[in-house]
Amino acid sequence: MGKYISYKAAVEALRSLFEDSAITVRTVDEIFEVTGRSLNSSEQNRKWLTNRLTDLKHYDLVKPLYTEGTPKILAQVQLTQEGRHALETSSSNELGRNVSLESIARDIKEFEKQNPSICIDFSVSVKRDQG
Repeated sequence: MGKYISYKAAVEALRSLFEDSAITVRTVDEIFEVTGRSLNSSEQNRKWLTNRLTDLKHYDLVKPLYTEGTPKILAQVQLTQEGRHALETSSSNELGRNVSLESIARDIKEFEKQNPSICIDFSVSVKRDQG
């Protein structure tokens, strides 16, 4: 079994960090926010992001940006040209993408962030049998 996830899985992981190829740089905190990570688990989040970046860097989809000085600390993640191309190509083939409550909630959160004058109430209920 290979050391890295598949290219397709890497692009899906990339999409969770950069929903839109127009966003080219995200801070570490923005990544935690858009992926729904708890902001209370800083050490655990950094380990998770380090693991995620290993796969994304392997396919040249992102470039980590570090603080200057010692020790260098991951501050931002930049989308590369290859990453932008992967997002744009995959979005045109996205009709059959899997949708989850988590992805819907993430999309709503990002939409509200881009449109601060709009508030969306999102609730879920189970359908009863129609029979």
